[in-house]
Amino acid sequence: MKREQSSTPPFDQGVFLMHLNKGKEHLRQNDLEQAKLELEIALKYRPEEEELLNILGMVYFKLKRYSDAEVLYKKLVKLNPDVFILRSNLGVVLFKQGKVEEAMAHFQRAVDLKPNYLKAHLYLGLIYKKIGKLEKALEHFKFAQADTQVKELENILKEKGEDVKKEESPEITKTFKIQPIEEGKPLKTITDVFQRDTSEILEKIEVSKKEPEKAVEKKFYLHHNGFLEIQSDGKVYVKRSSLRSYVGNFTFEQLLDLKTTSAQEIVLAKGKGKLFLFEKGNQTYLFELNQEFVYVEGSHILALEENLLFRSEPIHDYKNNKTLQTFKIYGKGALALTTHMEPLTLRVTAEYPLTILSSSIVAWTGNLYPIVGQKHLEKEGENSFLIRFEGEGLIIADEEI
Repeated sequence: MKREQSSTPPFDQGVFLMHLNKGKEHLRQNDLEQAKLELEIALKYRPEEEELLNILGMVYFKLKRYSDAEVLYKKLVKLNPDVFILRSNLGVVLFKQGKVEEAMAHFQRAVDLKPNYLKAHLYLGLIYKKIGKLEKALEHFKFAQADTQVKELENILKEKGEDVKKEESPEITKTFKIQPIEEGKPLKTITDVFQRDTSEILEKIEVSKKEPEKAVEKKFYLHHNGFLEIQSDGKVYVKRSSLRSYVGNFTFEQLLDLKTTSAQEIVLAKGKGKLFLFEKGNQTYLFELNQEFVYVEGSHILALEENLLFRSEPIHDYKNNKTLQTFKIYGKGALALTTHMEPLTLRVTAEYPLTILSSSIVAWTGNLYPIVGQKHLEKEGENSFLIRFEGEGLIIADEEI
């Protein structure tokens, strides 16, 4: 896999990543003060690193250092003015400090960017209620499906002698409804999968029984019999154990950085021609990253384009000496993943974190922060442990065989 290019001197880059990863680990262990110290050191090396700003902003928020969090989120919003989650996060930070008018502007922008974003509607309802605009507050509470707040405001308005319109709440799916995979339209981009409305779900690639289905760009094709066909004009990363045949002259280079990881079977195929991959009993899904990122558990990676960047970011359960080998894959290009069964897409928000077995994780994206769980489940295996995800985002879950 191609390594990330950077203008930062190699030594400085190494020190930066060391402190960044230490900060993440402390956050996963819920050691907020140590996380803050490590991330603040990393910030000195890369003050414009967006991922770092976001993580440190969350740490400040958890420590109730709202003014510090405000500075970071304002910088992030300036760099990414059209990302609704960042607008919402900044709104929450401002709301906590009593800056309701400024918070309202950012929540409203979040709603403009994503009209059915329930969290922003909820906070807009709270703000309008606070400033005495009860009818407007009621409108947003209904949209957010905040039943308790709706009933409370309806009673207040009735006592004032004002008519309450009996309007139905907007037709939107409950926030955390989990649905199975369905056959449907081909996937287009990673955003289509991970950042769609809550009523939508991950869909399996639809293929023809006569011709291979054209999938991501013009290099990856999924046949109806389960074979993945890759047309290579130079380099591509493939899972060696799943390679069944190839047409053309290829050489295969082992990646030393992946040794002892769950992605150690991934090799760099060099050559021009076609490669055919197949995993018996597994299902294959194709994605396209469009300058986006996704975290993937290594054993689920089947193939990816050579121009995609990667970084190993494992999650450690130090207490029980267990590790989930995950990789952050980002950039622009095609990615193929496999699962043992039809997976679920699980939505996570600040109000509803998700606790899941590490063995069930395929991938995730969004502003999510994994924290190693302290409790156990009956089905927890020798190599599995609980992870609690907090923040805003989506997770693809599978069942280990």
